[in-house]
Order: sequence, then structure tokens, then C-alpha cells
Amino acid sequence: MLQSPDELLMWTATTKIQCNSTWIPPPVRMLKWNMDGSSNDKLEQFSIGGFLRDHEGNLLFVFFCSSCIKESNVTEVLTI
Repeated sequence: MLQSPDELLMWTATTKIQCNSTWIPPPVRMLKWNMDGSSNDKLEQFSIGGFLRDHEGNLLFVFFCSSCIKESNVTEVLTI
């Protein structure tokens, strides 16, 4: 799990991910939040995160943090 913004930057600069889904941009002059929560029950690590983009896909804001919630569905809901 990523522990800091610096780790996120290093990970995104070195990691190639093949994704079968497509990001759908918001309408012009609108912003779109994408958020998620995840957990690793064996390691008891839980986190939430998200990013904010404009209609051109420009990344405006990123957040992530650890969570003490130990149930993945609750973590997902609390991300919102």
C-alpha cells in the first residue's frame, strides 16, 4: 500500500497498468471525483483515496489516507 504522496508519484511514474475500462469525462466546466476504498484483511491495512479531474482529464487534486475501518464495504461507503 502506498504510504505517502511521494510514493504515489514514484509508483505512477514507474508502473504501467493495462485497464479495460474507460474514464468518462464530466461535461465542460464541470469536475468529476473518482473515489475508492480498499482493504487487505490479512495485513489489516485499509485505505481510501480519490482524485478530481476536469472535463479534459487534467488531474486537479489527489487524496489518500489510511483508515481504521476493518470492513471493505464500510470503507468504500465512507470514502464518499
